[in-house]
Amino acid sequence: MDDDGMTLLDVIEESYKVELRKIFRGTGEKYDIMRRKQFWMKFSRGDLAISEAPLQVESPNIDETETQRQLEEAAECLQKRGFFVMPDLKWAPEVNFKGMQETMLALKNDGWPAAFIFMFDEPWKWIGQLYPVMGHFLERPELEASVHGWCLSKPGDESKGGVSDNFAKPHRDYEFSQCNTEDGDPFILVIWMPVSDSTLDNGCMYVLPKDADADFDNEGHRRHLGVSRNLPKENPDDPNMSELRFPLECVRPLPAPEGSVICWQGNMIHWGSKCSKAAAQPRMSIAMSFRVTKEVMPMTDSEINICGRAPLTQHEVLNLTQSERVSMVAKSLIMYAHWFPTFRGFDPSKVDVDTESWDLDNFK
Repeated sequence: MDDDGMTLLDVIEESYKVELRKIFRGTGEKYDIMRRKQFWMKFSRGDLAISEAPLQVESPNIDETETQRQLEEAAECLQKRGFFVMPDLKWAPEVNFKGMQETMLALKNDGWPAAFIFMFDEPWKWIGQLYPVMGHFLERPELEASVHGWCLSKPGDESKGGVSDNFAKPHRDYEFSQCNTEDGDPFILVIWMPVSDSTLDNGCMYVLPKDADADFDNEGHRRHLGVSRNLPKENPDDPNMSELRFPLECVRPLPAPEGSVICWQGNMIHWGSKCSKAAAQPRMSIAMSFRVTKEVMPMTDSEINICGRAPLTQHEVLNLTQSERVSMVAKSLIMYAHWFPTFRGFDPSKVDVDTESWDLDNFK
């Protein structure tokens, strides 16, 4: 710890945040490079594109009888259990999952977080198709300006993953009142979509259904947000251990094939599991949140500032510039930094992080 009370971990985290804030605000030499199409196209695999013109999508045909049945079942599951899984939507145009997988891996192997997959068109075309689907659950849905991507690592290879690996600690993203009405109807829903098949071995999501969660709407209790805590290690080589404050026997894994839509209420307990050695391929995925339009549920300036800009309509998503995309990714990495404070796997030279300030001799 230094004279200002900062640990080495604090210094590392703040060093990255300083540079990411510049990119978010659209300043600095790195921003000028990273907003350019040519810079990212060298990571493109499987014909992933970056378009200058607005993106075009059709969206799944939600009027088909089978799709209507799925939506009704999903709505019932969401109402009773707080989540749903829809594995069989017909995307139009079809999503280039293989290209996304290979591009995320290329980014990760070069020292970039997998979240920079959002510099390419494919995830935005995929998200753009979600609007009519989410309209079945939220009134005039809009996308919160926070996105993330994961490309997990197998055991023994975690040094490359860090910022792209799973968030293993059970948690809630929001308090009950931050994402639900007094009647319990959600006005924010989290969407998690596997880019590759998500299995029990390669790192699927786990949730505690709300019908098994005694503290689902109990904001007054410390367990509402304190659903788990890290236990101190007796020896430095001991594995990480946690105390869980919810019924483990009620937890449900959510394996799903690539292209599925997995959704849960924002205050649901959830976490991502680690990829095992037995997995053929580590899990890759993206996530975002939709909310009821701000015209129906007004937002304060402080709420908007959390994500850096107001929620986006479908038209805005399909018309994002490269400058807006890189700004959103930078802001999202800042928001998620509490899950990876060392920014391991994010090559510091990519954003001019000053590693000379990480002088171990000045810390203990």
